[in-house]
Formats: sequence, C-alpha cells, structure tokens
Amino acid sequence: MYVCAVQDGTYVCAVQDGEYVCAVQDGEYVCAVQNGEYVCAVQNGEYVCAVQNGEYVCAVQNGEYVCAIQDGLYVCAVQNGEYVCAVQDGTYVCAVQNGEYVCAIQDVTYVFAIQDGMYVLPYKMSHMSLPYKMERVSLPYKMACMSLPYKMERVYVRICSAGS
Repeated sequence: MYVCAVQDGTYVCAVQDGEYVCAVQDGEYVCAVQNGEYVCAVQNGEYVCAVQNGEYVCAVQNGEYVCAIQDGLYVCAVQNGEYVCAVQDGTYVCAVQNGEYVCAIQDVTYVFAIQDGMYVLPYKMSHMSLPYKMERVSLPYKMACMSLPYKMERVYVRICSAGS
C-alpha cells in the first residue's frame, strides 16, 4: 500500500512496510527503493529514480546526474561542480554543509573534501573505483546523512555537519 499527497507543488510519497519513501519539495528530492520495487518522482523537469535489486540509483537535474550501483560497488556523488566516486561494500555516508561535500566510507573511512571548486582525495584507494577525470557537474539533490541504497528514507531532514 502507498499514500501520495500533492500540495503547493510538493510531491510526497510513502509506502508502508519499508517499501520506499520518496519526497520532492522546493527542487529537493530523495528516493529509496526496497524489495525490487522502485519509485520515480518528477518536479519542475527534475527526474529521480532508484532501484535496489536492479542495482542502480539515478538522479537527473538540469542535464546532470549522479548514479549508484549497489552490488557493482559503484557510487557517485556531485557537489560544487566536482565529481567524485567512492566504493566500499556499497555503503557510504555523505554530508553537505556550507558548500562543502564530505564523503566517508564506513570501516575503511575514506574522506573526500570539496570546496570552492577544489577537491582533495586520499592516497589509499584500494577499495575504490574512481574516475580519472573529475567532471564539473552539480549536486542533483541535497545529500545529508545517508547510506545508499538501503537507508535513503527521509535523508533530506537528517542534516549532518561536514566531516561527520
């Protein structure tokens, strides 16, 4: 079962039993999918979709995108016109604050810091798959504390401090 509500241009969708939660508000959105089900939300020309068992999460905004693959261990995040990828058992946590993007990989604890169009990457990357070229794109949705693709529900209200 699911419940959807639309008010003042805001689209919110929730499914019981942890199936999925999707919210779109003021150009920000989060989306989660569980048990092979998926949900897509469109607002103001923005499009996001996530699939757990299908092993991909895609978000598109203004022609820019971010993708994550669970079992393929490929996770991408974008902030401040910089593009980074992190891989660690399909689990990662991200925080965005004051234009800073920090991504810490659990257990191995890699950190990516991006600010003012500059990026810093750690030397040890044995558990990661990083692109050679850092492309300049922007963050499709506000990334708070999250661990994709399992725990994306309501991440837009769980703001972290940078580096947490």
